[in-house]
Amino acid sequence: MDQKALRELFYVNPPEDRDVSAYSFTGCEFPQQIIDGFIFDGTDIVSAQLRGTTFQNCSFKDCQFDGSSLVGTNFTECEFKGATFVLATADSCSFKLCDLRGVDLQSIEVNEETAFQRCNLHDATISRMQLSMMRNYGGIPAARRSKMNIVDDALRLRTMFSGHWSRIHLIAMMVFIFPYAFFIVRQWLRLKIWDALPVGDGEEITLFAALVYLHHQWGKNVLRT
Repeated sequence: MDQKALRELFYVNPPEDRDVSAYSFTGCEFPQQIIDGFIFDGTDIVSAQLRGTTFQNCSFKDCQFDGSSLVGTNFTECEFKGATFVLATADSCSFKLCDLRGVDLQSIEVNEETAFQRCNLHDATISRMQLSMMRNYGGIPAARRSKMNIVDDALRLRTMFSGHWSRIHLIAMMVFIFPYAFFIVRQWLRLKIWDALPVGDGEEITLFAALVYLHHQWGKNVLRT
């Protein structure tokens, strides 16, 4: 849907009930104007450009904003229950008095200007890193943050490599390093102390036998001193 069709839909000849849930807005570039009172429930707004658009009193229940640009977009008194924002960019995006209950915001890209002002964020999920990136935690007071699901990325990473997984990782590292360590020890023995071994020209000796002999010799030297 091009810019002309969008202007026709939202401003010139909008549906009587302002319900546009039957449309798909995938890849659309929304006009940088105010869109007020429309129902987008269940629509695809995937890989769309909403840069600079203002949405007021709109319903986005179960909408997909995956991969869309919400840079500089303003949402006021909008409902997002069940909406997804996978890999959406929300730099300098403002959510004001919006209902974001239960929404997963973990994969949305934010910056210091992204804000959630007086929004209902009960059971919404966000990472601790995202909160730290936004100025003043995106305007979310401590009381509202306490009702959110805040994921600690560093803790999750430590958990992944602790306990049983830590032992598996250690064993894998040992298996990986052993051939190199064995090669280095073997070369060191050949270069540094081969002449000290009781081996004639053309004769061979195993690494184990060489280590036993050297240990015996070193023991004798210690006793002498």
